[in-house]
Amino acid sequence: MIALLVALCASIVGAISGIGGGVIIKPLLDLSGNYSTAVISILSSATVFSMSAAALFKHYRLHTKFDMKFATYIAISSMIGGLLGQSLLSSLLKFDNIPIKQIQNFVLMILLIIVLIYMNKFKEKYHWHLKNPLAPILVGIFFGFLSAFLGIGGGPINLVALTLFFSMNT
Repeated sequence: MIALLVALCASIVGAISGIGGGVIIKPLLDLSGNYSTAVISILSSATVFSMSAAALFKHYRLHTKFDMKFATYIAISSMIGGLLGQSLLSSLLKFDNIPIKQIQNFVLMILLIIVLIYMNKFKEKYHWHLKNPLAPILVGIFFGFLSAFLGIGGGPINLVALTLFFSMNT
């Protein structure tokens, strides 16, 4: 019941803010202490996938224009990075002496502080429009890896990555 309530609230807040709900779900379920890291990753991923599918359907109905080649590079490389991040997480979960939740939450906290500072102070000053076809692949792999390892879906960090490296608006 706690997971359902957290997912519902995170989805509402994520949809309003445009950052997705994974970044909210992960810390709250960790805080509850009722779920393992693997279960939290699955719950967060399922919720974020559902939210992403709904957002895609909305933009399809609105006939939103986008660069299909760029989107394909980012999507496929993000999936590859996600598989790598999930593989590392699964490998580390086999060891009882590694504090995975603490590592994930610390990295997530640092990333969210960076996101907050960048979006409020540096968004207009610092951004590139990388044209190299390798750029979206490398960015996708890296941020897909981070998102899967952290079990968050990646909304806020992906916003910063797309804004910073490709001059996209939020």
